[in-house]
Amino acid sequence: MLSITFGSIYQKRFMTNVDMRTGNAWQFTGAAIVTGIGALATESYLITWNGPVIFAMVWLVFVLSIGAISMLYIMIRHGEISRVTTLFYLVPGVTAVIAWLMFDERLLPVQIAGMVVCAGAVMLATRKS
Repeated sequence: MLSITFGSIYQKRFMTNVDMRTGNAWQFTGAAIVTGIGALATESYLITWNGPVIFAMVWLVFVLSIGAISMLYIMIRHGEISRVTTLFYLVPGVTAVIAWLMFDERLLPVQIAGMVVCAGAVMLATRKS
């Protein structure tokens, strides 16, 4: 959370006019280097290719990497950074709802209450005066 917050602040301050495709390429290159070093040290590089693995890879690359990072860049470029980073607090709740819808995971009342509190806090933090 600290890394993405500091990265977003840096981007808002110094990288607002950078082309989004160039920014994505640099970000993914840096992430690939760090991840590649970790993979060299710990992975066996064996993948059993099947439908769910291919779906997950396509989802991770196109929706989460390209789509979500592009949306983040657009929000940073056009909004206040404090409001943009506040939206990250919605991720766990949204993920829990998606898991409930797609994988039939249980949502307990305490989890729902936590989501409501988080959503209310985000609403308060992002509203305009």
